[in-house]
Amino acid sequence: MNFGQWMQMHRRSLLFVIALLAIAGVISAFRLPISLFPNVAFPRAVVSLDAGDRPAEQMATLVRCPLKRRCAGSPTCSTSNPEPVAGRRKFR
Repeated sequence: MNFGQWMQMHRRSLLFVIALLAIAGVISAFRLPISLFPNVAFPRAVVSLDAGDRPAEQMATLVRCPLKRRCAGSPTCSTSNPEPVAGRRKFR
């Protein structure tokens, strides 16, 4: 018995297996996620520093420099603005 004869003898079972595979493919196609890149919202913290009535030098020595040193040790913390703008600095 060669391969062609075997396929002739089992053609109904082979068609059934092919139909099952096709149905499974259609079902799995509908379960796939639609978007290639899903929407991801990364956590973000914004630190706002207000100098109040303090002079800029005092603000830099008392508040900004210690905060900058503290955040520099964190691997996920980076500054988005190298110099403060009106006493504000953003950290990501």
